[in-house]
Amino acid sequence: MSKLDHALMQRVKEIVAIEQRPFSFKDLECFTVNGGSYKISHGTFRNKISKLRRQGKVELDYNSSIAFYTLPGFHFGNTMTRDHMGNTTVIGVTELIDFIEKLPLESKSIHDIHMKFSVPDIWAILASDSKYQSIINSKSKDIRLQPLITEDLKIQTAVHHTDTVSVVVGCSHNPVFIEDINGILRLSNGLVRTEERLSRVLDECGEKLPGGYEKIPIPSYVRWIVTLWHFGRDSKAEYSGDGFSMTFGHVKDTLIRIYTKKKNSDRLCIRSEIQQTPNKTIFDAIQEKISLDGLTSWKVIKK
Repeated sequence: MSKLDHALMQRVKEIVAIEQRPFSFKDLECFTVNGGSYKISHGTFRNKISKLRRQGKVELDYNSSIAFYTLPGFHFGNTMTRDHMGNTTVIGVTELIDFIEKLPLESKSIHDIHMKFSVPDIWAILASDSKYQSIINSKSKDIRLQPLITEDLKIQTAVHHTDTVSVVVGCSHNPVFIEDINGILRLSNGLVRTEERLSRVLDECGEKLPGGYEKIPIPSYVRWIVTLWHFGRDSKAEYSGDGFSMTFGHVKDTLIRIYTKKKNSDRLCIRSEIQQTPNKTIFDAIQEKISLDGLTSWKVIKK
């Protein structure tokens, strides 16, 4: 399996098993896995999906304007919801958007935040320590640290052979509200702890080097670049209908989704989100989102 094939399957598993939705070409046209960025053409996607379907590794879930695929055992089907009488009905795209526009929404929030930065010689220094030699991925050569669980965030750090470090902040069940100072502090505290832990790990490994070690600083988290995040809003009111997931493809360079999400309280809400690649520092990207209504873009699909 090539590096691209491995990354593609890893991203597919994340979408289907973790994000709980089917995938299409738009999800994989440009995607990020473990700090690496990948792009594939529609023809390449079609060939790879055909091969995966023959191997029984993926299945067609349903056809809309484009084809949506899934993994065996995971089926999402067409969008369903309930009317006010409790009857199950198929709902159209325009009707669903009209319904969502009338819902009271929580503040703007972000989750599944992917960040990256570089540290000279970090991979070689960690790889010189037997503690980390044993966890080097045999294919990608990545060194993945144990996830850091803090502030209701699950933060995964991976050191790549290229001396690039990727940090993924998972908080889909409890997203970070960016218009709330407590939300910003929560994210900042988590990233500071990540920065401090990586610095400590690097120093511990460096001090064991036989030729001596000159301290290498970890860049401040405020300079890390956000390569991908999910930005959106959840409905304040609980949703009692059937679960659904709708993906609308790229509009203004974003992947747009509307789906139901179970929160930490186990209540079901409607989440409308856009997946973006800010390629900015975290606070520059957040400031842009506070000043702009990033969700207005998905309304163009009604036209």
